[in-house]
Amino acid sequence: MRERLRKLHLDGREFAWKAEIRAAPGADGRRHRYIRVRVWGAGKNSCVLQADMTELPVPAPSEETTYAYPSAAIVRRLVSWGLEAGWTPEKIGGVFRVSSAVGPTLPGLGLVDLP
Repeated sequence: MRERLRKLHLDGREFAWKAEIRAAPGADGRRHRYIRVRVWGAGKNSCVLQADMTELPVPAPSEETTYAYPSAAIVRRLVSWGLEAGWTPEKIGGVFRVSSAVGPTLPGLGLVDLP
């Protein structure tokens, strides 16, 4: 199965990105859902911007299960933040990880630090 790469344009540059839903063990021993976003700015061999995030709890309890997924606007915010923080997309290889301690604030999503 082919993976879907989406396109994003920012300041005259084109970026390719994808988001994958994954699961990882939490502190409570249960597996929790998170989303890994990866962004390339100069082809698949370039330095990738990577952010792991999870849905923030809704303020009021809801009977419906929601599944937040990053929009192009959220990815644009990640790319802008990464470029300001020193991400060099033209560099060959490597991963520029967005940390929960210093990363941007994202609407409805919280950054997490996973290996």
